[in-house]
Amino acid sequence: MNNTLKLAASDLDGTFLNQSGEVGLKTQEILKSMKDKGILFVPCTGRAYVEAPDYFKENEQFKYLVTSNGALISDRHGQPIQTLALSMEKAREVMNLVHPISSYWTVDVDGVLYCSETLSDDKELVGETEERIEEFRQTRTFCYGYDFLNKQEGTVRKLHYMVKSPEHKQEILNALKDVKDVMITWSSHSNVEVQQPLCGKGKALEIVMEMEQIKKSQTVGFGDNTNDLSLFEAVGLKVAVENASQDLKEAADDIAQSNKVEGVALYLKKLLGGTE
Repeated sequence: MNNTLKLAASDLDGTFLNQSGEVGLKTQEILKSMKDKGILFVPCTGRAYVEAPDYFKENEQFKYLVTSNGALISDRHGQPIQTLALSMEKAREVMNLVHPISSYWTVDVDGVLYCSETLSDDKELVGETEERIEEFRQTRTFCYGYDFLNKQEGTVRKLHYMVKSPEHKQEILNALKDVKDVMITWSSHSNVEVQQPLCGKGKALEIVMEMEQIKKSQTVGFGDNTNDLSLFEAVGLKVAVENASQDLKEAADDIAQSNKVEGVALYLKKLLGGTE
């Protein structure tokens, strides 16, 4: 890097978190080292704030959280700095088109997650462990239909659809192909996410960088899937993990080891060693 590293940003699931969805010991060590050096770390996740790991909410090291793919920039306590969301009218348009194809959905209405009851009962999609299912239930309000949207006011940060096959995913994408003024992306092969078109991890990160007066050349970003492409646009050094999707690897400057071995932590350790 041309300048001393001042900011590192990373996707969480499949990238920064280990296979258990936790901040591993190697990662905790490198975060402490970054704190000691005055390097800002910004978690950038597709998860809603309510689903973000407590580790980032309870530790004063983390000044900013970028959640819901950039729909919300907040402090670690969840106080909004910027919110970007779809109008309820636009959300209803999307739901009306997709509901006949998929009843596996979660809708984020101003930070409250409404979820189809059918999705909560599907262990294959949610995760097979009882612990994961319990976590899933604790963060959502369950509905048997999507009529609840007709009674809602406010705005929608994200519509999230789970899919069971590539063909099913393509059906959803086809249904949405003519919808204007939305952003469509995904964080894995098994989902589709619909949001306000100005959303994006990278755009949110650029706002943080401007507030902190940090140059692009002083930043590094890590990701594993398509919804991390915008994050890559914002940073000076783009690093995909070994388990990343092919499109992200092609956009990357370098490849880190997989999240199975806490590859981001290992890469940052090497990078920090080069700045000393």
